[in-house]
Amino acid sequence: FYQRESLVPHNERDYCIPLGKAKVVRSGSACTVLATSVMVHTAVKVAEETGIDAEIIDMRSIGQLTTDWPLVLSSIAKTNRVIIVEQVASGLSLGRHWIAEIQARAFDDLDHEILHVTGSLSAPVVSAVLNRAALGSAERLREAMELLAQSA
Repeated sequence: FYQRESLVPHNERDYCIPLGKAKVVRSGSACTVLATSVMVHTAVKVAEETGIDAEIIDMRSIGQLTTDWPLVLSSIAKTNRVIIVEQVASGLSLGRHWIAEIQARAFDDLDHEILHVTGSLSAPVVSAVLNRAALGSAERLREAMELLAQSA
């Protein structure tokens, strides 16, 4: 679907990603990046290209009731800055829920406003140009990471 290859445990046909367990895919201290799906790979690539010491968390479970709050909050306490990045159009985003919850649960740990990187208000369409505008992008994420790095 996303034309990516990943490792799956060998000879384990019933392998499942644990529900409600996020995963730190890159440790860092400059900011916490909460990413979903293909944007996890984009976030890692942007962090490596810019040299920003971002901690990137693959949220894996995207339901409101399955957010791994212990992991997310411990990362925010360490970095004091958060970027939520999603590929979806902004009107379809779950990140708004995460922003509200982070504000309620970790307000005292935040040294900067929470940045939210999504696509535009429009939904993805057939046109390649409009589709790029509708989805979150590496360039928007790069701008958000650089903004937080400058404020550190």
